[in-house]
Amino acid sequence: TFAGGSFLDASCTVVINPEPSVSAGNDGTFCSGTATLHLTATTAATTFLWTGPGITGANQAQQNPSIPGATTAENGLYQVTVTDALNCTNSATTTVGIYALPPVVLTVNNPNNFICTGASYNLSASGANTYSWTGGSTANFITINSAGTYILTGTESVHNCSNTDQVVITAASSP
Repeated sequence: TFAGGSFLDASCTVVINPEPSVSAGNDGTFCSGTATLHLTATTAATTFLWTGPGITGANQAQQNPSIPGATTAENGLYQVTVTDALNCTNSATTTVGIYALPPVVLTVNNPNNFICTGASYNLSASGANTYSWTGGSTANFITINSAGTYILTGTESVHNCSNTDQVVITAASSP
């Protein structure tokens, strides 16, 4: 700049602050509805903004939000944007994998769920790869001859997720 016939010297210092370091993580894969999903942001930043399928207004500003009983609806990509004391921002992502439970179905060959003295009925299992019944059988069907609650647990073989179904068989009343 020229002022009154002489040049003015001016200088300025520009400071470029680094982005805050951040990494995002989660506690691994698990079966739907069986555990709490824990998200983590490793950083020295002071504010957090999470986005993703299981993030709500209640947990979006937490450094390490939790999602109790997470299901397949919470599968997907999560992103955390952090801001440090100098108002610098950075983001990181983590992918969550939650596996579906097998559609275990227990079927009774008596539609009334009553059993008469001396009668027997078959209970059959479907929807999974392996089964475990009340009483210890691992077959895909059992024969019963008494009233009671029968619980079936089925497990799929890829992710080892299990689900249950049950039926209550009642003793028929005498005529």
